Amino acid sequence: MQSLLFILAGLAACWYFTELGAESALRSVVAPLGVVLLLIALALWLVFKAGFGAKTGSSNVCGFGGLDSGGDC
Repeated sequence: MQSLLFILAGLAACWYFTELGAESALRSVVAPLGVVLLLIALALWLVFKAGFGAKTGSSNVCGFGGLDSGGDC
């Protein structure tokens, strides 16, 4: 839960300091990159907390459209 709070606090701070038309490199480059990276971190956090990182099902079907390619997958 602390990681979520850290991500959200960083996202809020970066969003606050983002100003694309600013002459400062911190506000026009670094802060928007921080927003993007923290949004990716938030998405990954949500995926792993939801359990989508684990393998589900026991199907051994590989290839496209459910057809087995005949080799190792």
